[in-house]
Amino acid sequence: MQYRLSCSKLILFQECPRCFWLSVKQGLPRPAHPLPSLIYALDFAIKNYFNKYRQTAVLPPLISLQIKGKLLNDIPKTLQYKKENGVILNGRLDDIFVFENGAVAPLDHKTRSKPPENIHIAHQTQMDIYSLLLMKNNYQIENKAILLYFYPDNLEPYLHNGLSFSCKVVQVKTNPSHAEELLNNACNILDGPMPESNTDCCFCKWTQALTENTHSPGV
Repeated sequence: MQYRLSCSKLILFQECPRCFWLSVKQGLPRPAHPLPSLIYALDFAIKNYFNKYRQTAVLPPLISLQIKGKLLNDIPKTLQYKKENGVILNGRLDDIFVFENGAVAPLDHKTRSKPPENIHIAHQTQMDIYSLLLMKNNYQIENKAILLYFYPDNLEPYLHNGLSFSCKVVQVKTNPSHAEELLNNACNILDGPMPESNTDCCFCKWTQALTENTHSPGV
C-alpha cells in the first residue's frame, strides 16, 4: 500500500508510534483542536512582507542585520521524495534561504511569546526533514536551517501606539540522515501490526482510561 507522509506525520511518529500508526494506516487521527486565527493572519502578513523582497538581492530589513544572503526567487509549492517502497514524503516550506555561497536552507516562521532559549525537538525534526527534501530534490544544501521567531515587543508603555513584533534569526544545524532514519523507521512501523504507545502519550492514556471506566462494573 502506498502511503503519503508529511513532516507533521513524522513528528507524530516521533511522539507516539501507535498514534502515528492509527492515523496513517487506519485513518484515525488524534482529536483536532482549533488554532487561533491570529496565527494564520500573522503568517499571511509575514509571507506577503517577504514576497516584496523576493525578486531583489536585498533581504527584508527585519532580518538583514542578522544574516547575510537572499531569498530564493522561485519556491516550489511542495517538495516530494518518493522512496523505492512507494512511500511518498511531502513538505511545504515557508521559504528557502540562499547563502552567499549559493547553498540553500529551509527557512521557517515561528510565532512565540518570547525568543526561545532552546530549539524545540519538533522544530529540529522539521528542519531535518526539510533539509532532506531539499537534498533529494537536487538543491545544494549546507545542513543548516533558518528559524525566524516573531514575538511581541515593547508592550509597555507604548501599547496605545499599536502592538509591535520583533524577530530573532536563529541558525540551526540540520541532519538529513536523521530524517531519513526517522522515515525508514516510520515505514517499518506501517508494515507491521499496531505498535505499543509511547508511555508519555496523553492521548493513549486518555483512551485507556476511558476504555477501563466504560467497562467497569456499574458504569
